[in-house]
Amino acid sequence: MHVKGYSEDTQSDGLELASRDGFVQNILEESGLANANWKRVNSGSNVLIDCGEVYLKIYTNNQDESLRELLALQHYANKAFAPNLVKTGLLDANRYNIIEKVQGVALVEQWPNLDKGQKEGFLERIGQMVAEIGTSAPKNWLFTSAHQWWQRNLSDPECTGLDKQLVRSCLSVEPPPANVFANADLKLDHLFVQPDGEIKCIDFGDAELAWVAYEAATVLLEICERSRTLFLAYQRGLGREVEPADVLNALVAHRYPYLSTSVPYFRRMVDKTELMPAIFI
Repeated sequence: MHVKGYSEDTQSDGLELASRDGFVQNILEESGLANANWKRVNSGSNVLIDCGEVYLKIYTNNQDESLRELLALQHYANKAFAPNLVKTGLLDANRYNIIEKVQGVALVEQWPNLDKGQKEGFLERIGQMVAEIGTSAPKNWLFTSAHQWWQRNLSDPECTGLDKQLVRSCLSVEPPPANVFANADLKLDHLFVQPDGEIKCIDFGDAELAWVAYEAATVLLEICERSRTLFLAYQRGLGREVEPADVLNALVAHRYPYLSTSVPYFRRMVDKTELMPAIFI
């Protein structure tokens, strides 16, 4: 069974796309930004370009991601935690979004210099942001939920033995109601601290309908540094506890679609006994 996984080729494709003669300039001219001085500001699979007053984001090899982000930004227009969408378009089969330039400092730059109390404060605010994101999903959301994705995997004839056992474990988490929405990719370099102290997230390309623990797994993996105290601070902001068993299942579920191209990945890389120490609760 093959699924769409992360390919390191996307980064080189993005670099080639950004440097292609006239490609970026054509988008800028169409958007009334012909005189903007631009530079690429990230090294991820998509191309993020600083155009002065706005960011230009070009999606390579993953048009689903561009649509996820577009629908999320439209839905969360004028929310404090999301940048405003300026324009969206399509050029040479590559969708692009132009979003407002986020002020402030990326949390990843501040994080090493923060003490434990300051980090707890940020985790509480991140939990509050996640709670607000989860209150509603875009009405025109086109994608299946994470839970439906796992149900399809379970019916695949190649999903046997340990693979099937782990898929069933992921499905043991209560399926989300239609209005539970998750960013699903919260990382320090996606979060910006605004001058007023508010946190804004600049990436919604992996957003999906998912259970609460699925979002918690991302926070645990990317931000909490295996610290019980930091994870508890996140839960305080979220306004609810997240069961350790659910986080464990979500860890497996979260890592599977992004780092593998087939179910046997479980046999090679994922072992619950290896993941258990990461829960630390």
